This record gives sequence, structure tokens and C-alpha cells, in this order.
Amino acid sequence: MAELERRFDEADKAKARRSEVEKVAKETGLPVELVAMLDGDGDQLAENAKTVNAIIGKLKDPGALAPRVDQAGGGEQLTPRQLLQVAYAEKN
Repeated sequence: MAELERRFDEADKAKARRSEVEKVAKETGLPVELVAMLDGDGDQLAENAKTVNAIIGKLKDPGALAPRVDQAGGGEQLTPRQLLQVAYAEKN
């Protein structure tokens, strides 16, 4: 019975997270998949999404959101997670 309750709790938390991510995505205009990768819940998630949105807005190059070549010259394209890491690094 405890295992069943634990699974219901996890399902409820996952549903709440999805709902929250969808709400923040709608408010910020960011893709749901991008918001889902951000840390935080509630106000922290919304603030992180706004920060990423502001950084994206500052990018003047229309191709800046396309996968970029690694600046180390290795020829590898950055993953969405790596792009977020770059965005957070620029924030600080």
C-alpha cells in the first residue's frame, strides 16, 4: 500500500510540474521543452525562464539560436542543455 501511495505522490508531482512548466512557457513565449529544462519551481522557475528569455532577446544575430559550433574549435554542436549553460553563465 505504501508503494502505491508513493507512486500516486510521484504522479501528482509530475502532473503539477508539467502544469507549471506549461504555464510559464505560455507566459514567457518560450518552448515548453526549454522551460522543462530549467531549474526551480514556482517563482524561481518563472524567474529563470524570464532570464533566459531576456538573454535570447539580447541576441542580435538571427542565427544565434541555431546549434552553434563549439568555441573550442572541436567542431561539435552544442546541445540545448549546453546552450542553457551558456545562457546561465552569461547571466552571472
